[in-house]
Amino acid sequence: MTSPHADTLRLDSAGPVSCAAFTSLVSHRHEPVVTISLPLDPARPQPVGDRIALKVLAQRAADLLHARPDVTPAAARALLGLVDEVLDRERVDVAGARGLVLATSPGLRAELAVPTDVHPGVHVGGLVHVLPLVPARRVGERYAVLCLSEASVEYFEGDRFALHAREVADLPRSLDEALWYEDHHERHLGLHQSMPRGNRLVATMHGGGAARDAHHDRLRRFLRQVDYAVAAHLGTVEPLPLVVVGVEDVVDRFAANSHFPWVVTLPVGNVAHRPVVELHDATWPTARRHLRQPLDRALAAAAELRGTGLVVDHPDDVAEAALEGQVAQLLIADTWCTPPVPFARGQEPDGAERANAAVVHTIRHRGAVGLVGAHEVGPSGMLARLRY
Repeated sequence: MTSPHADTLRLDSAGPVSCAAFTSLVSHRHEPVVTISLPLDPARPQPVGDRIALKVLAQRAADLLHARPDVTPAAARALLGLVDEVLDRERVDVAGARGLVLATSPGLRAELAVPTDVHPGVHVGGLVHVLPLVPARRVGERYAVLCLSEASVEYFEGDRFALHAREVADLPRSLDEALWYEDHHERHLGLHQSMPRGNRLVATMHGGGAARDAHHDRLRRFLRQVDYAVAAHLGTVEPLPLVVVGVEDVVDRFAANSHFPWVVTLPVGNVAHRPVVELHDATWPTARRHLRQPLDRALAAAAELRGTGLVVDHPDDVAEAALEGQVAQLLIADTWCTPPVPFARGQEPDGAERANAAVVHTIRHRGAVGLVGAHEVGPSGMLARLRY
């Protein structure tokens, strides 16, 4: 039965599943494991409908448990205690969540509210059914956004789900703020160096070309300060794209001279103080194209290895190779994980169990799992590159 001392792994608000949380679910080795996934609609919460749907799923889980000779009625009740706790609340949905995934087993209690769509489903077996959680994983898809203009500098970090404003040490908020000390010093110095004629100070008039040169020099010094602050903040260890948004001339000048190696420009005009949701919608597609590059390389490498015995795509072969620790990289179609159909391209129901086992054992043996489009991996919805 479920240990009374098992901590509940819970996300109180909808968000991506951290690597630590996902790894703990994949690593769990006690059975039986009950996994229940409940779709939610954050735009039109239906507390009554959600409660009824969860009760139906819980009854299905109870029936599957009672059919197992190794599970007593008392153990089944204990395993489903987490579901009862959720149903005892006023609402079963979580703000902003598109899905609720519950996993319970001896020593395991997990309640995860995710911002991605899930299938309504119940799985009882030897592994946590992690397929509904694969699209919600936080898997290094971080990126940064720098909104840049002479009048305003704003910095954000996020992923495919959201952007959040971040403080960066020594990052000026505008050109005037960046150069105020230099301007003050130059004015002060200029007053002392002016040559008096009688009771008047002589003013020097500059032509248009000189004024433009002076402005370009100020802009150069301003962008250098911004670059040094952002590059020092991000470092150069993780290939995290920095999407620089603003007027074309300014963002191009920044990109041409930046010390950060992964700058991407998005010259869409001044976006100062734009709502963060709109900024995320505008910048994520650009960041995604760059974050997709490792997956694109993996697909190309798999295509080159076809026929060598180092690539398999039949679900049975993939699951067996993953169990033996042979899979270096597993590419799985999103149709295994997201609605509207629960099985990839009409595959039989037990295919989902094989796909889930392939994901679990690949990660257990330190392999990588990537989510791709169904059209990219063939009819089976799976493609595995082997270590040997």
